[in-house]
Amino acid sequence: MFAKDTKIKFTFFVNYFLVNGKEPAWMEEAIECLQQALTQSNRQGITTNIYAKISLKDLTYFTNKFKHNIHIHSKCLPERSSSRRFPYLTDILTGNNESSIINTSEGSMDYIIYANADICIPRYFFEFALQQIELHRSLEKGITSFMINRKDIVSEKETGPESQKILMHPGYDLFVFHASILTKLSLGKVAIGTPP
Repeated sequence: MFAKDTKIKFTFFVNYFLVNGKEPAWMEEAIECLQQALTQSNRQGITTNIYAKISLKDLTYFTNKFKHNIHIHSKCLPERSSSRRFPYLTDILTGNNESSIINTSEGSMDYIIYANADICIPRYFFEFALQQIELHRSLEKGITSFMINRKDIVSEKETGPESQKILMHPGYDLFVFHASILTKLSLGKVAIGTPP
């Protein structure tokens, strides 16, 4: 476990967008889950900042949506991704110089999280991520990175959650990695929502 004075810092990147000028219900639910996890994270003293990367045409909507949350920052995607249906991953992670406020040295306590817009993270997510990092570091495994895959509920029966049919999702939608890895990524034109 980290000492009480150790400060892990999470920087969470996500791409939000409107569909036909409206926020989809699934995204609204995912944002609500993220906000609950962020509140829980702050209560636990875990420093977490969210960077919502948004196309120019949708920026005003999301800026207004998040204006009362000092930990969620609406940022415009760079021009080359702003007009694309599927923005480039490198533009989401580094497009507006957010990386300049992240300590990317190997000895830092900064971690990057990337999630697709449709991921509903649980309230305890940031605590869980912190525990995984602590475990990894206690085993002296070096730089930490991991992926969390979601499960899809494909049917709900009237008899309750234990009878739900759950399948592993085929995609890779959420990544946690040490900030030093950010400087080593060569993503080229890898876009979200499409295979490389």
